Amino acid sequence: MKEKRKNKRFKVDAPKIQAKMILSRKTDIVDISLDGVALQTDRRLEIGREYPIQLAYGVKSISVKGVVVRSSLSGTEIIGGTNSVPIYTAGLIFRESNTEKITLFLNAI
Repeated sequence: MKEKRKNKRFKVDAPKIQAKMILSRKTDIVDISLDGVALQTDRRLEIGREYPIQLAYGVKSISVKGVVVRSSLSGTEIIGGTNSVPIYTAGLIFRESNTEKITLFLNAI
């Protein structure tokens, strides 16, 4: 099957690039490109809604906004001791205004 993506995706080694979202205790990046990000979080993200994301690599960090294009329940996980919480996998497209900022961030990695 032919790849239809405009930009190459980069798989992420969890400790290297960190992500934070408001009201989420866990946000892990699955992969990232200039266009968007796939992530797993303990917060259900609504398709079509825009969310702010803080990305960090070492001392370098950026704040970007992405619109959710897909979201699904992918399992459960124990977070904070004995509480089992749902884990969602979501795909977000970055806002066009973030392109230069994301390019500089990814080039630094």
